[in-house]
Amino acid sequence: GFAVYQEDHLFGLFEYYNHSSTMEIGLALNPKFTGQGLAHDFLINGLKFGVNYYNYKNKYIKLYVNKENKPALALYKKAGFKITEEYKEEFEMKIKTKQISKRGIANE
Repeated sequence: GFAVYQEDHLFGLFEYYNHSSTMEIGLALNPKFTGQGLAHDFLINGLKFGVNYYNYKNKYIKLYVNKENKPALALYKKAGFKITEEYKEEFEMKIKTKQISKRGIANE
């Protein structure tokens, strides 16, 4: 994973995991930077980086999000993630890797 800084402030964290040959991501944004419209670019750039850096070619990338985290859920849906599983407290979401290009998300 990696940490992103804006000047001397931690902006956010992005992590990559390989579970059963599927890339799983985890991310967090410093609350100081939420609500400013910056999360979408952070997510897109993190996805692009992961696909390119790890030369990832499998069909999907997935993440898990707490059902109560409405802002994150909206962000992931806007980026193209779809809910694939529902659990007691969270959703599993996936995006097709082919939607991620060097420019961003296809059909943005």
